[in-house]
Amino acid sequence: MPDAEGKLTKDEAATAFKWFADKSANKPCSMCGGQHWDMDDNLVRLDTWHPRLQNGPLCFPSVVLMCTTCGHMAFFSAVHMGIMTPPAGMFSGITAPEKEVSKPESAQSEPSRG
Repeated sequence: MPDAEGKLTKDEAATAFKWFADKSANKPCSMCGGQHWDMDDNLVRLDTWHPRLQNGPLCFPSVVLMCTTCGHMAFFSAVHMGIMTPPAGMFSGITAPEKEVSKPESAQSEPSRG
């Protein structure tokens, strides 16, 4: 678990680097094509907002990579990396409303031939 200020321990940083290596995540920057990335040593909390959330924002603790050429940032889930356990409510709180799927006009029932 990161310290009180969100700073990763050496073991957590090593876990993140191993996760990136296992996923072959050393790809060029999608914005500028740069080849070099820095990993911030602090977790970032990405909050979401939705009017149906009752107990505050849903948050996603993330590890950030930043392109050293242009500053483009990529965010990765610290939970999926195994750095921390999900905060309460991380994967709950919003249920998408069910939508009725209508058939396209071409798939509507054909008129009877009679």
